[in-house]
Amino acid sequence: MGYAIKVSGIALLYLGLSIACSAKAEQSVAVEISASSIQVIAHGSFDDLSIGITGPHGYGFQKSYENTQTTLPISELDLVNDGYYHYEAIGIKFTGGTRVVDGNGREPGSLMRASIVKRKSGRFQVVNSSIVALNPEEKSGEEK
Repeated sequence: MGYAIKVSGIALLYLGLSIACSAKAEQSVAVEISASSIQVIAHGSFDDLSIGITGPHGYGFQKSYENTQTTLPISELDLVNDGYYHYEAIGIKFTGGTRVVDGNGREPGSLMRASIVKRKSGRFQVVNSSIVALNPEEKSGEEK
């Protein structure tokens, strides 16, 4: 009888860990780059999805979305300067809790909404107003 309880307890623990790990794996952000657009895809449930792009000559683009997928056509991005551009896509899921923070531009003791943040960053090149895919070894940025 004691052996059966131990085995079932271990099985329940394993099941709980499997569910927790699969739930964590579902939360991710992906970026797909083509010659004419950049697509940001959130895998899982996020409350906010945003992308920031920086590039040559002070170029900057920042936009937030409430949906889980967006496609940015190159015409909307106004990528007129040739060179390398860096992107960072961020998915934020608010957990419902709060935490006390000090610093980071906030007053000491301020409350901040607790969240899960997933990021995907990398770079691409623009040549003659078209996005050029980089070789896999030139891509940078792992999901965090």
